[in-house]
Amino acid sequence: MTLDADGNVLTVAVTQSRFTPAAVEVLLASRRREGETNELGIPIAEAMDPANQFRFKAVGPRTDWSVDALRRAQATYRADNKDVDTGALRWGVEKR
Repeated sequence: MTLDADGNVLTVAVTQSRFTPAAVEVLLASRRREGETNELGIPIAEAMDPANQFRFKAVGPRTDWSVDALRRAQATYRADNKDVDTGALRWGVEKR
């Protein structure tokens, strides 16, 4: 707020929140949920429950075909462009 010599208000600055209250609640809920699951996305309470000791079965290994395609393309590019600094290149994948 800016005042003139007589104390009258000249300007008022108003800032608007970047996020709605609903968006903040969703973010906070997701953060709380992250702390409640293991790296596989299974709730910690379920994963550590003694009743589940022999109830989980590992599956795999499986190939992540998107990562496979990306790594193959990167290897081919590096082999074909040995003089290019590839450190700043960004790669992505597209599903056909």
